[in-house]
Amino acid sequence: MLLGIVLIISGILIAVYPQLLSLIVSFLLIFIGTVMLLLRYQLKKMTREWENPFVDFFIRF
Repeated sequence: MLLGIVLIISGILIAVYPQLLSLIVSFLLIFIGTVMLLLRYQLKKMTREWENPFVDFFIRF
C-alpha cells in the first residue's frame, strides 16, 4: 500500500515537474551502471580463485 502511494505521488510530481523525470532516469541509469561494474568486479575476483571454463567461455570482458 505504501509503495502504491509513493508511486502515485511520484507520478503527480513528474506531471507537474517534467525535469524530475529526467533526473530520476539519469539517477537510475547511473545506479544500474554502478551495480553492473561492482558485480563484474566481484565476478572477476571470484573467477580468479576458481577457474571455470564455462564462465571463461561466456564472459570474456
